[in-house]
Amino acid sequence: MISRLPNLCEVLTRDEGCLDIVLSAKIDEQHRVFLQGNVKGQVWLTCQLCMEPLAVDINQSFDLLIVITEEQAEQALKKYEPLLVDSDDVDVITLIEQEVMLALPIAPAHDRTKACLRHESFDPESNSDEAVEEDAETTMPFSDLKTLLAGNKPEGSNGN
Repeated sequence: MISRLPNLCEVLTRDEGCLDIVLSAKIDEQHRVFLQGNVKGQVWLTCQLCMEPLAVDINQSFDLLIVITEEQAEQALKKYEPLLVDSDDVDVITLIEQEVMLALPIAPAHDRTKACLRHESFDPESNSDEAVEEDAETTMPFSDLKTLLAGNKPEGSNGN
């Protein structure tokens, strides 16, 4: 249940629903412990355009190598991300919570064709090529910079 992941719930709009979790562990011939997993589900965030709830699908896979020291972490295989632990125990709930948080979008927003159409950035008239060209012509903050620089060269300077 998502409600059992307190750090994740702090960034969610709703704490309802469940996540499907597949987790496996193995030990290789060098006694290294590997964790492989996948988290699937749906979480609710706030759309950063219209500020309404937004359902976000999560499908996060991970391959971790359990390490105890920084030196072991630096020597981790390229296929696996090191997971630095300070004891023999791994807090699986915290691990899953962190993996889900890594899968969240930085700025969640509705798809243009769906619920967020009332936001001004989705107005078809404001996104026309004419409006973009008009904005480019009226807003040119550095247009006089070349002239100013050419007029303020120190005397005797040849550009060398």
